[in-house]
Amino acid sequence: MSGLPAITRILGVDPGASPAEILGLPAGREDPASVDAALRRRLAQVLAHDLRHTTDADEARAVLRRVADQLKQEGVMETAYQEDVAALRPSTGLGQLERGVLAVLVGEGGWNRKSRARLVAVCHAYGIPVEGLIEVLQSLAEQSRSGTGPLAPGQRQEVLSGHIWTQVPTRSTPMSRIDDLIEGAARHLTPDLREPNQDTTIKLAVLFGLLTMIALVLGVRLMFMAPSPGQGPSDAEPLVSSLGGDDADEEPGRPAAAAILQLVEYPTFRADSYPGAAAASADRASEALAGMRDVAADLATGDSGAMRDSREAWLDGIGVAGSSWPYLDAALREGLSAATVAAVRALRPDPDSGVELLATLEPPAADPQVPLSVLHRTWTLEQLALIACDSGQAAEVRDAARDAWSKATAGLDIPCQRGEARRAALDYVAGELAQVTQLAGGARAAWELWLVAAARDPDPTQQDLRRFGAVRRLLERRVDLSRDSETRRVLGRLLEEVLWDRTLAGRDVLLAMHEDASIESSDLWGLGSMLVRLEATSWVLPRHVVAPGATMQQRRLAMRMLARDWPIDWTPPQLASALVLPHEYAPDLAEEWSQRASTALAIADPLERLVVLRRLNEAAAAMWFGDANRTGQILDRLEEDLLPEQPYVEADGGGSARSGYGTVDGAWTRDFRQAASRPQERIELLDELASSDEDDLGPQDADTLARAALVDVTRAVRQAGLDVIINRFPGSANVAAAIVDYLSSARSRNAVTAIVASLTEAALPLVDDPNWDAAARRALVQYALASRGTDHVRMDRAGREAAASCLSEARLVDASLLLPSREPGTTEAMEMLSGAWRRRLERGASSALAEAISANRRRAALQRRDADGVLQEFLLGELDLLELLALTDANWRGQPLGNAMQARFEATVAAGDKDDVIEQITLIEGRLIRRWGAMFAHATEELERRIMEQQQ
Repeated sequence: MSGLPAITRILGVDPGASPAEILGLPAGREDPASVDAALRRRLAQVLAHDLRHTTDADEARAVLRRVADQLKQEGVMETAYQEDVAALRPSTGLGQLERGVLAVLVGEGGWNRKSRARLVAVCHAYGIPVEGLIEVLQSLAEQSRSGTGPLAPGQRQEVLSGHIWTQVPTRSTPMSRIDDLIEGAARHLTPDLREPNQDTTIKLAVLFGLLTMIALVLGVRLMFMAPSPGQGPSDAEPLVSSLGGDDADEEPGRPAAAAILQLVEYPTFRADSYPGAAAASADRASEALAGMRDVAADLATGDSGAMRDSREAWLDGIGVAGSSWPYLDAALREGLSAATVAAVRALRPDPDSGVELLATLEPPAADPQVPLSVLHRTWTLEQLALIACDSGQAAEVRDAARDAWSKATAGLDIPCQRGEARRAALDYVAGELAQVTQLAGGARAAWELWLVAAARDPDPTQQDLRRFGAVRRLLERRVDLSRDSETRRVLGRLLEEVLWDRTLAGRDVLLAMHEDASIESSDLWGLGSMLVRLEATSWVLPRHVVAPGATMQQRRLAMRMLARDWPIDWTPPQLASALVLPHEYAPDLAEEWSQRASTALAIADPLERLVVLRRLNEAAAAMWFGDANRTGQILDRLEEDLLPEQPYVEADGGGSARSGYGTVDGAWTRDFRQAASRPQERIELLDELASSDEDDLGPQDADTLARAALVDVTRAVRQAGLDVIINRFPGSANVAAAIVDYLSSARSRNAVTAIVASLTEAALPLVDDPNWDAAARRALVQYALASRGTDHVRMDRAGREAAASCLSEARLVDASLLLPSREPGTTEAMEMLSGAWRRRLERGASSALAEAISANRRRAALQRRDADGVLQEFLLGELDLLELLALTDANWRGQPLGNAMQARFEATVAAGDKDDVIEQITLIEGRLIRRWGAMFAHATEELERRIMEQQQ
């Protein structure tokens, strides 16, 4: 085949592959539905390839379409569904059903009252509705007119002479005695039909045409006819279509195919996904964010009238954020959330005011008549969870937030991570909507906005988990899915929104439902019938549908059949010639990088080695994604001292030295003393000190800061100084010593308690306990000694360098990444980096790779929840990054994806042999370096091979 070379270059298919292997079809999956699904996947892989705009890609697409047409035209494997449908239509001979229908018509003398009643009985005996009878009559008439049917001139003599059309159906039915009488009568009423001439053909065509019209009228009358007692289906029985195969064709132990719910149209709905009120709020979001930040700044001043003056701006900000957050970009959305939490935190010195402000954040009820209430409720629940988990809030405020959350969610556990809090809120709101969906007239609009909110989750797997969670909540309402209802339409829309081709979460949840005893078989029957009709799940066939009264064993058998037939991307290993090299790959630059990496791995100081290795990993990512200039800049910067030692310089005694705060010891002290009678200016000087670039203070400035936090006469100044110590200089040895010096003269024991709680792990007795002073001094002295014995300054600088490198690499990996409104911490930067790698890998990923990425994401979430401390969180993030890089390498070279998990396991074991967490972190960075080195070596070898081929 002329296009195979293009297929080889694009998809890596072996030139000798069979048509099924070209399409990536597993053995036994060559039915038309699977062929179409495989064709769509292959075309998507071509579209995602770097050569998608070349003539090779056009040629590959043409070959794929030809192969698919060939497989379908030859009929390699017909599905059970096609066989069942074909059994209901006349073929070159008369089937049992056709013989019974014709015998009734002839035996009863045509279309009359007796034949109509008998035809209904025959239909009931074969388990088909009236529509099936109409289809049989139409097919007989059409084939007779076209000359190809069993009653055409060429076939009629053989059919009629043998009387096979009058034979009683062999299937045992209650009407067998009547069939015997009809058979005898039919023998005396067919002489005219035995004449093989044109007149007879015309008569039969007219006869069956009239019968078709009469059957249509009969069908309409039967649908509106009330059944007599003991006859016909009851009102509770749905109209179904029997699509099962013959019993003899069933596999051993395989359940019989269920009767499928007959849907005139797929149940779904559409509503306004961007209401005008939400659009107006989205336009004001930037203004609201500025207002919320002003509220936080005003409340932080401690002015008694600030809360009253800021109340209107606060309520406006909450309203704008609550009604527009799904339509905002990530930076603006998270900025509004952070400003809300910061405004409440600003009232920490006045807990009563904080509780009062928090009361205005009460989540509104999810009212279907007010669709925007769904968005408001989700957003306010998320903010309550964040405030309840914020250690910077007053204890009274956190308790009030927990109470408000528990009251609104009926005691649901509070998730403290932002994404998890939003997901928990969405799940709970879905449960509330499910309770009113069947009766509420405006439920569709509310569900539309809920779907918009759920789709904002950056993780496609989590999106599907939210949608199936809503499906389960609706099924719990025990609504009859055989009848049209609001619940059935919402279920259909939820199934429509599932990302069936992007994640396997929908498959896993659906299969798990088969073994869940809390879900009725009738519900699975309804869901399965919808999936058969849904275009996005073309591989779900009637044989996969669970019968309404199926036992658990039958449900498990159906589950295994569905799991076996579920399409999984089958991609053959790529050939070496199909490797795509990095854009403008430079072997010389890669060699320079390798030499620097070898030198860095031998650095003795673990902190310095960590920073250098992190920068080298960033340089490797830049080179891999085609930014050679960035790689050169990073390598040049490695010549600098990334962790410089900056001794403190004494102030020269004259004038202000604001530019030297934190570096020139005494400069800030001088300015602070000059503002002795101006509390507001002192607070501003404390804010300036907090914004300095240093992580420690000299002895003079540390002494002044400790005095301001513990001894100053103004409460607002003491609170500001306390915040600077806790949030800006928690590891300063000089500050720790100064705190011990001023401990005995502290104006408030609450301030000392806050310092002890924030900086140490000691538990103090009650404030009125006589041993309180001794316990507080002991805790702070131990803290001061520990601070002097640890190189906190260099460690913090190393952390800042690592965070900056992670953030820079994340921007290289994902250019659409929005920077946060504040400088991220080390663990947050690592989390952003791993998230960028996941998103990059998921673009055009096969199902196997997508599942591996999803497993990495779930593992990361669980480990972060159980992590103990910032350093361990960073270490776990590095392990995630190592696994993602190994997945990149395996996918690039066409190696088994399981190698990535093996690389993670080996790195975890090796890190466990290290006693120091810094050494463990550095070891993982070294593993990342070695992985990059192997990839560059392979790329250089491949480039040299191609150059040699071109020269030959």
